[in-house]
Amino acid sequence: THPPVYLFFDRKEGGIYNLVFRTGLETGEMNETVTSVWKDDIKPNRWYQFSCEIHWHIYSKTGYAIPKLDDEYFYKSQDNSLADPHKIYRRNMYNGIGNYPKIGLYRFGNEKSDRTIYFDDFKLESEYIKCE
Repeated sequence: THPPVYLFFDRKEGGIYNLVFRTGLETGEMNETVTSVWKDDIKPNRWYQFSCEIHWHIYSKTGYAIPKLDDEYFYKSQDNSLADPHKIYRRNMYNGIGNYPKIGLYRFGNEKSDRTIYFDDFKLESEYIKCE
């Protein structure tokens, strides 16, 4: 089981890093996720600005995420009928208990090198919208 919205680096051979954004629910046999890989390689020792507007919801036509990197949209839907093709519509809550961001540097069993990640000017805004 993965968190309903997450961002991670995928390290490829030759020191190439991809930035991957995934949203949607995944548990057991259920996988309703959408995965988007940033269009360019990510360079070490460079600052990037990531932002994401998220509307948490248990229904797929209401819940969404709009990720951006350096003020460019991370995702564009191939569905031309959508009003906003940069919104990734997905259920992103398993139940009515609220979600929250988790930030960290996670180590997998096959990692053999030291890694560092820096965060600066982290800001979390929350707005409660009563659903009728």
